[in-house]
Amino acid sequence: MVTAVLLSRSGEHPLFSPTTEDTYPVVEATLVPLPMLLFPAPPIQPVRSIVLNITPDEPTLLAGMKEKWRYNLRLAQRKGVTIRVAQTVEDVQAWYALMQTTGERDQFGIHTFDYYLKAWHLFASRQQARLLLAEFAGHLLAGIFVVLLSKQAIYLYGASSNEHRNLMPNYLLQWEAIRWAKSQGAIQYDFWGIPETEGEEEAMAGVYRFKRGWGGDIVRFVGCYEHAYHALAMRVAKRFFLI
Repeated sequence: MVTAVLLSRSGEHPLFSPTTEDTYPVVEATLVPLPMLLFPAPPIQPVRSIVLNITPDEPTLLAGMKEKWRYNLRLAQRKGVTIRVAQTVEDVQAWYALMQTTGERDQFGIHTFDYYLKAWHLFASRQQARLLLAEFAGHLLAGIFVVLLSKQAIYLYGASSNEHRNLMPNYLLQWEAIRWAKSQGAIQYDFWGIPETEGEEEAMAGVYRFKRGWGGDIVRFVGCYEHAYHALAMRVAKRFFLI
């Protein structure tokens, strides 16, 4: 029988879902028996994230972030960066072009255009997502895709141009996303994946620094586990298909 720690009182909380001390009571060493044998498997998604409690008012949220973050989002406002919500397929296409640019610049893979378009159609039509676009002088600078599930907003995808990066559009985008999530009744804003450690050698070290500056709590998930219903078939599959 496998048991798993749900929550523990520490700087990082091992979780099955992204909850924090601010939202749910934390108990020490709560063990829950699992109904089947599970074995560790390589994680598909990052096992750590940063979750911000957005129930405080806006001045409190601003005060909770790093000073440079407040400065940058206000700089974007002063310089004339504007934020709008994507309304058309053409808007999504323009954002996808930035995704391609970002993937090439930062060396990570992206999905096909149809994948993002289907996600946008599915969630935006239900008021469960927004694709926010940052523009300056009529030029698209950056965009982020944020979904809203129950009381939690999740920042899933982000892209930015190589031009006018000094206008700090990404800071204003995140702030407007937080404000939108708050207006919809969300109590948490999940910045999604951060590296396994805070080390500068991590490939996502820059991503970590950006997300950490908004405040919030680091949460750790229990990771991936698998149960093989047919153990022999699983061994064969792993050997010959590199699963």
